[in-house]
Amino acid sequence: MTSVERPLPEHDRIQAVREASNWSESLLFTAHDSANNVSVWAHWSRIPSRPHIWEGVLAVYLPDGELLLHRSFGSSADEQAASTGPLSFTCTAPLEKWTLSFDGMARRTDTATVTAIPLADGAWEPVQVSATFVGSAPTWSARGMESQEWGDGHLEQPGSITGSVTFGDLVIPLETAGFRDHSYGPRDYAKVSGDTWVTGVFPSGRAVLALQVWTGSEPDAPKFAVGFVDDVDGRHPVTALTLPRLESTDGGPQTFDAVVVTDKEEILIGIEQTHRSNFTFDSPVGMTLGSRTDADDIVVTESPARLRWNDEVTDGWVEKTFRFPS
Repeated sequence: MTSVERPLPEHDRIQAVREASNWSESLLFTAHDSANNVSVWAHWSRIPSRPHIWEGVLAVYLPDGELLLHRSFGSSADEQAASTGPLSFTCTAPLEKWTLSFDGMARRTDTATVTAIPLADGAWEPVQVSATFVGSAPTWSARGMESQEWGDGHLEQPGSITGSVTFGDLVIPLETAGFRDHSYGPRDYAKVSGDTWVTGVFPSGRAVLALQVWTGSEPDAPKFAVGFVDDVDGRHPVTALTLPRLESTDGGPQTFDAVVVTDKEEILIGIEQTHRSNFTFDSPVGMTLGSRTDADDIVVTESPARLRWNDEVTDGWVEKTFRFPS
């Protein structure tokens, strides 16, 4: 269910609001910089019942399990920005360049806390994040996805990231590679039973995107697997995947192998998750900070990770989701 079809610039711009049940639009940014001991994850999503309003969620990953978390809602004054006010992701050049900006308040917490419960209110502190994402390879389009439940347009791109994270008296540089995601269409997280998502860009320029999603009445059987591998011979669509499924809120397994099959070869990528923050899907769209554990809730674990492909090692990212049994 993949294609080498190249998207057009209009596919990547912030979309005009559409009149459709549960229609939404979301954007994702991931940056793991182990050299500077900081990682940034950010997510924007339109509220389906009020699609001019964006939800923005930001996680800054610090050493020793610490986290700085933010969630806000707002409408965007810029039609080419997903923005809640303090947190924005702007389409500077579609298919090529996006900029992230955050100037607001964040709640300091840790992985253990958000694993156990939703994040409680408390002291907040000022944080600034700025980052520029420049694509290092063409934007990939997963076409033909109309039968799945969380969007019928789905774009992914590897890229280089430069910027900084500022809090207290610290200004931490951000200089790494990462991924961005842009999707839109009818969306309802209530129909998703799980996913495992791995991304990474290697020093040689090789890159991997591997996404396996479980839905419906048979959660033990993958509904579909999509992705691509970039190497010296170009881009190769994923034809099969072996990825572990999350079974609890602890993010495990922390270490695992991803078996990625393309039309060219079978690739083994060793993965070690190095940090984690938990969120809980709201319905039909939204992300609570921390873990709710009631029946039918879906907990999302977002983890910076180290990826090894033969003799190359890089900073990457792992997402897993777990639905509590009803």
